Amino acid sequence: MVHLRIPGNVYADLEKAEKSLCFDSIQTLIKDLLRNFVLEIRRKEALDWLEKHKGAMRGKIRELSVQEREKLSHEYISDKSDIFRKYGFR
Repeated sequence: MVHLRIPGNVYADLEKAEKSLCFDSIQTLIKDLLRNFVLEIRRKEALDWLEKHKGAMRGKIRELSVQEREKLSHEYISDKSDIFRKYGFR
């Protein structure tokens, strides 16, 4: 658990944001802000890693043929078709 001292003007802004964004409490708003901040950091680290290692696997990976791609896409779609029905997509 973390205890924070938040200046009054910042707390007032958080209260406005809580109401306008329909959060249950300021605590849930802060949790969501922190979660999004951490996810953004992880996303940037992953993109940096990808950029750094771009081309490192060149020549080591076998490309899929058109037939293999079609077969895999049909298998994927048939396995996941229930999820479309669950959420009302056709």
